[in-house]
Amino acid sequence: MKYVLFGLFTLLLICFSLGQEGINVGGFEFPSDFGAEEVPRNLSAPDVTTAVVFPSHNDGKIPSGAEVPIIIGFRNHGEKRYNITHIEASFNYPQDYTYFIQNFTAQHYHYLVGPSEEITLEYTIFPDPLLDMRDFGLVVSVYYHDGNHIQVGNNYTSIVYNTTVDIIELDSGFDAQSFFATIAIIAIIGVGGFFVYKNLSYFTKRQKGAKGGKSVSRPENTSNLENADKKKKQK
Repeated sequence: MKYVLFGLFTLLLICFSLGQEGINVGGFEFPSDFGAEEVPRNLSAPDVTTAVVFPSHNDGKIPSGAEVPIIIGFRNHGEKRYNITHIEASFNYPQDYTYFIQNFTAQHYHYLVGPSEEITLEYTIFPDPLLDMRDFGLVVSVYYHDGNHIQVGNNYTSIVYNTTVDIIELDSGFDAQSFFATIAIIAIIGVGGFFVYKNLSYFTKRQKGAKGGKSVSRPENTSNLENADKKKKQK
């Protein structure tokens, strides 16, 4: 029994030491928070502020298979001049941002923003129609550097958006229930129109017969009667 207690005590000490110092396997030490959510590093310039707006989908729900515009505001509060080179975006796995689900095409600008100036940029993403209807991490990054087009200084990256969004199905405007209801209404109208047309034709014929009065019998053929009389006289 004492050996069992000694083994359990030793195991607890080992687990405690691993939790404090990390996990060492095969000579490689993994940090204690291995597997935790990793987020991109924000290397923004200290005198730059950004803002982002989704004009058509500001509720955190983005449809797949449709263009989604993103409006980005960039303001320079400092004395340097910044050159915005390009913007990139990606869908990432929410539990591990190093795993990319979809990379969006980078859009290049090369806009110069002087001291105390601001600029508005538009960037568009197109989520793949084959994406699962679930949540993904959306990361939108603005890349720029101080200096101008010729002299390049320090490079910066401002992560203007880093939030989990829900991918939803594109609303095509087609509703199966409404479609079948419309078909049923059209069928009812068609059947009703057929009966109205049939009854209207019947009443029209009756009215024509009533206006014509009694039918007049056609006279017999007089030539036939004359021929019969002639035959009797000859006899």
